[in-house]
Amino acid sequence: SYGFSDSFSTELTFAGDFYSGNIKNSPSDDDSKMSGFTFTLSGVYYMKEYNPRWIGAMRPMLLAGLGYRYIDADIDYPVSGYDPAMGFSIGTGIQKGNVEVRLGYVFYKHDADSPEKGADDELDTSGVTIEISYRFNIF
Repeated sequence: SYGFSDSFSTELTFAGDFYSGNIKNSPSDDDSKMSGFTFTLSGVYYMKEYNPRWIGAMRPMLLAGLGYRYIDADIDYPVSGYDPAMGFSIGTGIQKGNVEVRLGYVFYKHDADSPEKGADDELDTSGVTIEISYRFNIF
């Protein structure tokens, strides 16, 4: 991340994505597998310090970002794969000292590559994220 001021920073993140569950309409006995990666560029706004008695000094935050997701799909049927897609993320959280706790939501819509007749030609991926991080102050 890079802090432009005490209240605003940008973050570039990379995540490896591993999906679970069965893919419908797969004619083979082995489950189709999906994995991939996501790059996200986000802006984070840190509000003024708030001091509730029950938790002590903390700073609430809001974040929003744009991302690029690539899916590597070993799918047998009804599509051969999915095109990479742009998506978004939104979230909120708190910063207490060097610890941050965030709750977010991400959404991406992928177009299918060579879908069979009658198959869905889009794949929506979304999810709720929980992140707990510790910031090391090197400089």
